[in-house]
Amino acid sequence: MSIMELPKGVRRVGCPELVEGLSWVYILFMRNGMLYVGQSSDVEARVQRHASGTGARQTKQLKEFSLLFTEGPMEP
Repeated sequence: MSIMELPKGVRRVGCPELVEGLSWVYILFMRNGMLYVGQSSDVEARVQRHASGTGARQTKQLKEFSLLFTEGPMEP
């Protein structure tokens, strides 16, 4: 994943640690300014799939993004 510059005042976050049986909501900031919202039990692995082009269609087309927000863990 390439590290992209974020708008002033916007911070990127790190991937949360796994919690067995629970999932996280995450938001990616795409290079065109779009926000992509997803849910995963393993945010780090999911972000890597997005970066490799095997994630969602939107992230496949706009490969440059930053992890902007995570919330959880929560029951799936």
